[in-house]
Amino acid sequence: MVGTAYRRAALVVLAETVAVRSRPEIQGQTVIVRVHNAWKEDSPEELTIVTGSDCAYMMKLGEKHLLFLSPAEGDSFTTGKCMGDRAAGDAKSSLSWLRRHGTVATIAGAPK
Repeated sequence: MVGTAYRRAALVVLAETVAVRSRPEIQGQTVIVRVHNAWKEDSPEELTIVTGSDCAYMMKLGEKHLLFLSPAEGDSFTTGKCMGDRAAGDAKSSLSWLRRHGTVATIAGAPK
C-alpha cells in the first residue's frame, strides 16, 4: 500500500503540525506543517496543506504525520486519508519502506 501511495504522491513528508485553521465550507482544514523528512521532491521547511471533503485527513496542533501530498493552488498542497496519510506513531512500517525504497529529498532552510 505505501508503494502505491508513494507513486501517486508528488511529495511525501514526515511533518509536525504548527498551525490549524478549520474550513467548514470544505469540511476540512488548512494546516501549516514543519517538515522533518521529505521524499521524492525537495521541500520548503514549512508547507501549507488543504484537506477536505469525505477524504479529509484531520490534524491537531503539535502532532506529527506522514503525509502523501499532491500540488494544489499556488504553493500549497492537498492530501487526504485516502492518499495513505497516517499519524507518525502508526507509520513505522511505512517509514521503514520509505527509508529503503524512497528517494530522499532536501528540505530548504533546514540546518545541515
